[in-house]
Amino acid sequence: NSQDSQASILHSHIFKPQCFANKCFLVSGGSSGIGADIALSLNALGAKIIAIGRDSAKLESKRKKAINPHLFIPHQ
Repeated sequence: NSQDSQASILHSHIFKPQCFANKCFLVSGGSSGIGADIALSLNALGAKIIAIGRDSAKLESKRKKAINPHLFIPHQ
């Protein structure tokens, strides 16, 4: 999706790659909206994400979209 590619371009121009490697973030509302955007953005920068949300299917969908899906942990 074009929004995802725009976010990746933004990350590569503003932040040093992997600047959040070895960092862990707990993101509430990680299945949609700004919570999902924050979770995916931090994940793209190398962070381990524990995404909390009410809809497990949406959380799994976000994990599949993540640049580093092995670092995206959905939790309901």
